[in-house]
Amino acid sequence: MIRAKPPLRAVLMLALAALLLGLAVFVSSGRSRAYSPAADDVARTVVCQCGCNLVLYNCNHIGCPGKEAMYNSIETQLKQGIPPQVIVASFVTEYGETVLAAPTKQGFNLTAWLLPFLALLAGAGVIYLALRTWVGAAVPVSIPFGPQGRKDDSEYRRRVEEDLKRLGGEG
Repeated sequence: MIRAKPPLRAVLMLALAALLLGLAVFVSSGRSRAYSPAADDVARTVVCQCGCNLVLYNCNHIGCPGKEAMYNSIETQLKQGIPPQVIVASFVTEYGETVLAAPTKQGFNLTAWLLPFLALLAGAGVIYLALRTWVGAAVPVSIPFGPQGRKDDSEYRRRVEEDLKRLGGEG
C-alpha cells in the first residue's frame, strides 16, 4: 500500500496551530489566576519578595509563593476597604523600602530621581567646554588685501609673459 504525502499547506497549518497553542500556554502560565484591577494597580508598585526582583505584577514564576501571598494580602485588604496607599505602606513596614518598585521622592532617595538629569547636564557642560576650547584654539589667519599688503611681483609677471611668448601664446 502506497501512502500519499500530506500537502505542504496542511503541515504548515498544523505547525502554526501547535506554535500558537504553545504560546498561549506559555503566556497564561505566568498568571495562575485573575486578580482584580485594583489589586493589579497595587501590584505594579511593589516588588515580589521571592527573590526574582521583578515587579509583583510581572512576576512570572509558576506557583510563586511570594506572589500568591502578596496578592492574597492585597486582595484581602482591598475587600476590607483599605486604600491602596495604606496597603503599600504596610508592605514597606513589613519588608522595608526595597519592596517599592520605584524609590520615594524624598530624603536620600531623591538622588535616584535627580542624578540621571544631573549627569546629563554635567555631560552637556563638558561637551560645551571641550568644543569651546577646540574652537577657541584655532588661530585666525589674516590674508592681506590691497596694495599695502601686496609684494612686488613684477619679476614673476615678466617671467610668465616670456614663457607665454616662447610657447607661442600671446600675453
